[in-house]
Amino acid sequence: MFGIPKHGSPKILKPALVGMTINGFLLFIFITNFFAARNKALSQRSGHQGVKPIEERDKITATSQKEFKNGKISFQYDGQYQIKTIGEKGQIMLQCPDSYVVITDHGQKLDVADALGKLAGAIKADFQQHNYEDISEGEFENIETANFSGSKVKLEYTRPENLRVVAEIYMVSTKNNSYSFLHYYPQTQGAVAVLLFQTILNSFSEVGSALPAQ
Repeated sequence: MFGIPKHGSPKILKPALVGMTINGFLLFIFITNFFAARNKALSQRSGHQGVKPIEERDKITATSQKEFKNGKISFQYDGQYQIKTIGEKGQIMLQCPDSYVVITDHGQKLDVADALGKLAGAIKADFQQHNYEDISEGEFENIETANFSGSKVKLEYTRPENLRVVAEIYMVSTKNNSYSFLHYYPQTQGAVAVLLFQTILNSFSEVGSALPAQ
């Protein structure tokens, strides 16, 4: 990644971004495991007597909130998520039956629009390589909070079991660094998944990185 500021080479940037955000093969494994675990969880729910209605089970309350801190960043997340760090870069993975998130620290400040475009293109190519169907890509949207600014784009595809999946990709920058967020969820669970993820995104901060007031 250290060659990017000097040379600005797409040949350097694209592999580095994809590698730091989990290479295609590992991403495929993680997502496949995510949906396998989700199907198992749903099967267990359907066979369990007295399971709460989905609107009650997936309701987010203040008492269900937890906090992640690793000395550099912090964010709030719902207790439905299981959370762990993966890889040498300490990427953060959050997983629950209806939402899967990977947060990557890129270690330097990137050109958000350019980096997002390359990352989205690489992930879309990976979908095509695995023969996912009906792949679509939305428009890029700008986002800004008190802690960061950036852009996002939404991809959608259909898995072999006819499950429509949404993949939201965020690239954001604080004063000194850039981070990417990958958020996968079944289209049918969009309302719940988006609510869960927004808690993470809206509370995400880097120590001493709040953007100056405009």
